[in-house]
Amino acid sequence: MVLLFGFPEIGGGPPSRFGFEEYPVLTPGDDGFPSVESHYSIRAVERFGIMRPGRRPLLLHVAAYRDEQGDSHRAVVFLPESPESGVPENGVDSALNRLRWQAWLDAAQAIDRRVGDDALFISWWDNAQRIHLLTGRKSWVRSPAAELFDADHRDFWRRVSGDFVENPEPLRRLAEWLTMGAEEALASISQTLGKGQGVYLLASTDDLARISEISKLSGRPLPFETRIFQTGGNIHNLIARVKRWAREKGSSSYLVQRLPGVGVRAWRITAPAGEKMLIARLLPFTSSLSNHLPDGLDLVYRSEWGGFLSIYRWRPSESVQQSRGTE
Repeated sequence: MVLLFGFPEIGGGPPSRFGFEEYPVLTPGDDGFPSVESHYSIRAVERFGIMRPGRRPLLLHVAAYRDEQGDSHRAVVFLPESPESGVPENGVDSALNRLRWQAWLDAAQAIDRRVGDDALFISWWDNAQRIHLLTGRKSWVRSPAAELFDADHRDFWRRVSGDFVENPEPLRRLAEWLTMGAEEALASISQTLGKGQGVYLLASTDDLARISEISKLSGRPLPFETRIFQTGGNIHNLIARVKRWAREKGSSSYLVQRLPGVGVRAWRITAPAGEKMLIARLLPFTSSLSNHLPDGLDLVYRSEWGGFLSIYRWRPSESVQQSRGTE
């Protein structure tokens, strides 16, 4: 559960029973209410503190807003606490949230410049919520499935997400796409969606924290492992350590996420088949960066902060469309 919100503490013991506390809701005009340029105006920000033994709670922010039709929506957002908010900052967690949130704001500006209003995004449910809040673009699915969470977590996540999806099949299909070989997955996307509108895929390095969800819905194990490397004073030595670790098991492909004031979190792919999965091809693993993208997939935008967010345009090839027409 901690991975769901961010990076786990270094050297922490086994997780304790899930628990949280609530902080006062922020509304426009309150001290500490965030100033955010989003497609929809934020009406309120709910704040939850996820309990961690021996440490300050890990903060989770949920923005509540309404669309053009007046329907209510919610989005999990990364808002660092301000001194006026009444909630103390949490060091590394707050620094990471600042980087995450700025990356999302930058990506939203890129979407507004480069992506049509009628675009359809394919991304994991929490990413899709932020896409909708910040840009107004539609997504394949924007809510989680109840089966993703243990029974004692479900009421919390129902509240955070705005409710569970009634039909989990679209989210299950998305999980299957992410764990397929990239070419097979893109062909399946084309067969499912056709060619009536622009289709875009958005991937975040934070998606690696959701691999248990993706694996559970797809029924497929994902061959990814992670480890934190603390800074030793020399960035070159640090990267050399990461490379040695990546070569120890299976594939030598790796991805690095910077942890301000700590070091890096590295991910490695432990089986050759993992390098071919769509989720790996969309993220800046070394194996993905060194290979050409599948035909018809174009990189539209990538965050400056470690490739945190990547946006692709999917243009089905003529052969895929012809294949679809003969089925």
